[in-house]
Amino acid sequence: MRVSSLIKVTEKKQKVVLEDGRSFVLYLGEIRKYQIREGEELPEERFHQIREEVLSKRAKLRSLNLLKNRDYSVEKLKERLARDGYPPDVITEAAAYVTSFHYLDDARLAETYIRQNIGRKSRRQIEYDLRKRGVSEEDIRKGLETYEAEMEGSGEDLSELPAILRLIEKRHYDPEEATNEETQKLMAALMRKGFGLGEIKKALKELRDGISE
Repeated sequence: MRVSSLIKVTEKKQKVVLEDGRSFVLYLGEIRKYQIREGEELPEERFHQIREEVLSKRAKLRSLNLLKNRDYSVEKLKERLARDGYPPDVITEAAAYVTSFHYLDDARLAETYIRQNIGRKSRRQIEYDLRKRGVSEEDIRKGLETYEAEMEGSGEDLSELPAILRLIEKRHYDPEEATNEETQKLMAALMRKGFGLGEIKKALKELRDGISE
């Protein structure tokens, strides 16, 4: 196959674009080592050598380093590796590698995020955040079910009331002093965060009842 172009990525790296559309990123020293030149043939055997000796190992190490700093879903990790210039088959292999050691686990990511945010955000907002991170509907559902099963019998309020009351408190809302307009604005803000109107009204009633007692 022919090398159609070498594109500068940084001062030390170039993107190798092959005639068949495949591409990958190498350091300048590696480009010299494997004798890659624009417009010249790159034997298939040498391409597979580069894939195994450089790209595959580097993608796995890159994945491990990324996961040291934060949790990624499978989808988001693949997107990040693609931005780094790794070929699709190398990305799939790297994702499978870290998944096999449970460094990459969408179900665990969902459970952890739910535990960290269930008392601060609405379930709808949590589900939205997890979808943005690339977590599947099934893993989100399992995460919520796991959390609810763990909390059963704990005596903790599993409704969204605690989260709503916490947010109302942060806004320094006073039900005795607030105007109707201020109350409507508060309710609208809470609904934008994914809380249901019924739960919001229940939280406001609880606040008023607490004051009147």
